[in-house]
Amino acid sequence: LDSPAEAAGLQAGDRLLALDGQPVRHLAAAREYLRDLLAGHTLQLEIERKGLRQKLQATLTPVSAPLAPPERPFGKGPAGKFGGWDDRLPRAWRKSVYRLAVLGIEYPDVKHNPKITAEDWTRAFFSTDEYQDKSPTGEKVYGSMRDYYHEVSYGKLKLEGQFLGWVQVSKKRQDYSTGSSSSPAERRALLVEALDAYTAKHGKDSLKDFDGVCFLYAGGRVQTSRGGLYWPHRANVTYQGRSIPYFIVPEGGNRMTDISVCCHEFGHLLGLPDLYARPEQPGSEGVWQWCVMSNQLGGGRPQHPSAWCKEQLGWIEPVVLDPRIPQKLILSPIWNDPRQCYKVMIRPDGTEYFLLEYRTRNGWDAGLPAEGLLIWRVFAGANRGGQPVYLEESHGIQGASGPRLFPDSVPFPSKSNNSFTPYTIPSSKSQLGGGLPVWITNIRKLPDGRITFHIGYEYH
Repeated sequence: LDSPAEAAGLQAGDRLLALDGQPVRHLAAAREYLRDLLAGHTLQLEIERKGLRQKLQATLTPVSAPLAPPERPFGKGPAGKFGGWDDRLPRAWRKSVYRLAVLGIEYPDVKHNPKITAEDWTRAFFSTDEYQDKSPTGEKVYGSMRDYYHEVSYGKLKLEGQFLGWVQVSKKRQDYSTGSSSSPAERRALLVEALDAYTAKHGKDSLKDFDGVCFLYAGGRVQTSRGGLYWPHRANVTYQGRSIPYFIVPEGGNRMTDISVCCHEFGHLLGLPDLYARPEQPGSEGVWQWCVMSNQLGGGRPQHPSAWCKEQLGWIEPVVLDPRIPQKLILSPIWNDPRQCYKVMIRPDGTEYFLLEYRTRNGWDAGLPAEGLLIWRVFAGANRGGQPVYLEESHGIQGASGPRLFPDSVPFPSKSNNSFTPYTIPSSKSQLGGGLPVWITNIRKLPDGRITFHIGYEYH
């Protein structure tokens, strides 16, 4: 990318006469003046070029300086581990279009709700700017799943697909599930029978153009344990020699299922992991309602994915910052601008870093618990462990309850905190040992709706 100087048209040999109307008498004074300006400031320049005076404008940008070259190309780590500067998930969806098949399954004892038509399902999943007002069963709706992913991907992902209709399987609904954690064979029995019923009518190649399948099982949600067949989940089913990615959710019965759980499960089809506190991992934190891949907001209005999720899928390219370079920065809300994210390197090799995003109650984030600067701590590659990303809560309460206690005081700034340094609680120190000192201070909201902060200034 061009530097601000190049974008303004400055050339080698130009003589700088004035900055913002102030005469420049020596270079040190110019540097001192520029040091105190915020990124985004439009600088008025007066120069002399070949004996002629000219006036130019330059918009300042954050200083982005790589700390170290990539350790290795993406996907080439030892023993299958991933690390270095391009540390995105190896199986994350990279294409601009995802084609999803939606197939309904009904049973001899449980039928789908006839009030919900095929057109209704098409609108809920694939329509553009028309799934508004109420669902066929009367619940408030805010848009389709396609609308949701168009916004959160900044138009980089287009969800296409088709509702394929309903097929009936041979057994009663509960006969397919033991009610506890189901085996792959148990899941396969239902899904393969449903796929057989569909391809018997439409041909064995009728699914070949789809990237994945959403199975809707008829009726309300089955009360089951996590890991059961009817627990909403994403997995793969082998069918006709092909491994088909899928997710399964209830139709809803008297209350049409909303897109909240569908958006979460579809996130898995794109390669994203669960980010909620996992009961089988005591002490795991999760990130609560700050990311759709954790505890998604219900009622058909799921929140945005975290900046980490968007980075993994290539929807944002955060500006990389060296925390040792003092800067005064501004962020606008990220909900509609993919450029509004900073990546602050804690360790020069990229194995630990922070992502900074400014979340506000706009768009699909309208139901967010609070607004402000979210600071995500990311562990890359082999250091990911059970959870790759954690939220640094402004209130400083650690542990599994941190992201959900006092939600108004989770983002920065809060009544608790307006700084994030090696000596605050929470602390910006590396959790892997060593690392660079990270000082993020003077975090405050501006009257125009943006947020500003200092980085690299050590205030004691």
